[in-house]
Amino acid sequence: MILSGVFGVTVIGIVLSPMLLALAHTRVASAITAGSVILSITTALLLVPTWGMLGASTARALRMITTTTLTILFLRKKLSLRLDLGMMSKTLAAGAIMAAIVMVVQIPFYSAYLLPLYIVIGAVTYLTALRILKAVKQEDIDLLGKYFGHRLRFATTMLKWILLPTVKR
Repeated sequence: MILSGVFGVTVIGIVLSPMLLALAHTRVASAITAGSVILSITTALLLVPTWGMLGASTARALRMITTTTLTILFLRKKLSLRLDLGMMSKTLAAGAIMAAIVMVVQIPFYSAYLLPLYIVIGAVTYLTALRILKAVKQEDIDLLGKYFGHRLRFATTMLKWILLPTVKR
C-alpha cells in the first residue's frame, strides 16, 4: 500500500532521471542513486526489525521520494523546469478515485475471471474523473496527436471526444 502511494512520485523520477544523463551529468546521477540506496539500506536496517514488511516498504518509498526530489532540485538549477502541480494533483486525484471505485467493486465480487471487467471499470472511471476534473487541455491532445502520428489519429480523436468538454456555440 505504501509503495503504490509513492508510485506517482516514482514515475516522475523515471521520466526526469534520463535528463541528467542527456545533460552529461552522469556523476550527479550516480551520486543521487548511491545516496538514495545508502539511505534506503540504513532506513531498512532501522525499520525492518521492528516493523517487518512495512519497514521495508517505508524504506523503499523513502528512497523513491529522495531520488525524485534530488533529481528535480538539480534539474531546476540547470533548466527552467516547471512542473504543473495543479495538473499533477488532478491526475493523482483521478487515479485515487479510480482505485477506490475498483476496490469497492472488486472486494465483494472478487474473481480472477472478472479481471477484464475490473480493467474496464477502472479505465472508464479514470477517464471520467479526468474529464470532470478538467485535467486534460487541448494542447495535451495536440501533443499526443503529434506523438501518435497519422496512423493513430483515431485514438487522438477518441480521447479528445472523451476527455475534453464539448464547446457550446
